[in-house]
Amino acid sequence: MPPKGSSLVTNEEWKRWGEVDPLWGVASWGGKQRGGPDPWTDADFYALGRSDWSDFLRRWKRYGLDNTSSVEIGCGGGRITAQLVHHFGEVHALDVSEGMLDYARPRVTGAKFYLTDGVRIPLGDDTATSAFSTHVFQHLDSPEASVQVFSEVYRVIAPAATMMIHLPVYSWPLSRGLFERQFRIRQWLSRQKARVDRLRGVPMMRGTWYEVGWLAQALANLGFVDVEFLIFRVSSNGELHPFVLARKP
Repeated sequence: MPPKGSSLVTNEEWKRWGEVDPLWGVASWGGKQRGGPDPWTDADFYALGRSDWSDFLRRWKRYGLDNTSSVEIGCGGGRITAQLVHHFGEVHALDVSEGMLDYARPRVTGAKFYLTDGVRIPLGDDTATSAFSTHVFQHLDSPEASVQVFSEVYRVIAPAATMMIHLPVYSWPLSRGLFERQFRIRQWLSRQKARVDRLRGVPMMRGTWYEVGWLAQALANLGFVDVEFLIFRVSSNGELHPFVLARKP
């Protein structure tokens, strides 16, 4: 269980996106921002959710899925939540941004929405039969910050339940030493820029990546089994989407 009062430092920038542009904050396609040449409309935004969810669901079913109930980590404006309510008996949608939730609630019926601190999930132990997230873990401040979130996911899902979590992944080449040093320097510079942007009040888009060996071991340490990585193109724009799937024994 995460320590009492714990939260994520990226919460503040995500809250700003909920105020500034909740749709583009979730789906950051070129020209689709407010004031852009072709800003998102509700119809286009939720149609994108239908298309992407169709791609996600097909892969999740192959791995194994109990659709009794689901927890969605970082629901944003409800792009995927609007699809979850048609496929699960009960949907618990979480976000740290009141602006995002205010946008989703009147547009998505059938889900239970929760404002959270980005770590704790307001459900009891062994409650949900699945957990899902997309375009959220890439915005965390570091891979290590994800461990407390995964710990909460493990706590609230029931035995034999599965999770499907989207996050960018990579694996070191044979000459790891040189690449790792360069990568860590780049990460450090990114975090310094993030600190400056936060001081300026500028909402930012973070790109945190996860090394597959490290993540597989971190999930195993929490108790997850059958950890798998899956990468596929979505139909909407052809972009590769990497996911980690795992099961609670």
